[in-house]
Amino acid sequence: MTDARGWAKFDPITDPSVAAQVSAATEADRHRYTREGMLPVECKRCGTEVLVKKNTQFHTSVQWRSDAVTSCPRLAEGARAGTPSALQDGCPDLDASIMHAVKVGAIPLPEDPDRSKDESDA
Repeated sequence: MTDARGWAKFDPITDPSVAAQVSAATEADRHRYTREGMLPVECKRCGTEVLVKKNTQFHTSVQWRSDAVTSCPRLAEGARAGTPSALQDGCPDLDASIMHAVKVGAIPLPEDPDRSKDESDA
């Protein structure tokens, strides 16, 4: 529940130096999660280019460089049928293009810390 001060889980920052530190840390997080290590991948079906980073074998970050619904025919088709792009599972053609980029090494997989630990123990 919120009160007149704002978000219930966070008291407002009144110290300017603390506010500056929080702002800098937030910008560093934003950069790390939305820009750092992102590489371009072009959909082999429609040519739409997105930025991609593999965080783990199973987790992929995708940043659209253009409006997804106007760029991707599959997402546009879903939107015309009444499903907003945010509620669609994504584009299978783009997914296949990303998987291909990973397979050929254009998008690196991060090292699995558990696997490298097991290999060093061998």
